[in-house]
Amino acid sequence: MQKKLFLLVLAVGILLGFAGCTTFTATGLEATANFAPPAADDAELVFAGTFERAIWVNRFLGAAAGPTLGNIGTAAMNTQINNAIQEEIQRFGGREARNITIEHTARFHHLLLNIFWIYAPSQVTIRGTVFR
Repeated sequence: MQKKLFLLVLAVGILLGFAGCTTFTATGLEATANFAPPAADDAELVFAGTFERAIWVNRFLGAAAGPTLGNIGTAAMNTQINNAIQEEIQRFGGREARNITIEHTARFHHLLLNIFWIYAPSQVTIRGTVFR
C-alpha cells in the first residue's frame, strides 16, 4: 500500500514539474511616463536601458495564474503593472518605455502551493526598454 502511494505521489510530482505554464503574454506594448510630453519624433528618443521585473501575485480560491473567485472582473493587477513600469521609467530617467512584454505564469512552485485550489499564487514578469 505504501509503495502504491509513493508511486502515486511521485507521478503527481512529475506531472506538476512539467505542468508549469504561461497563461497570458502581451508583447510590443508602450507606456509614457506620467506627465511627460510625448516625443515629437522617434529620432528624439535616446536608449536609456532595459528592465525586467517580477511581481508575485497572491490570489485565493482558484487556479494558479488562472481564474479565481476574487479576481474575476477586477483590475487590481493593472495598477500594479502600471506602477512597476512607471517606476522603471523613473529609475532610468526616461520619457517612455517600449517593447514591453507582460507575461503571467504559474511555475512548478506555484502549482505546488495551489493544492486544493485554496491559495492560487502566480507571477507576472514585465520586460521592456526605456528611452529618454
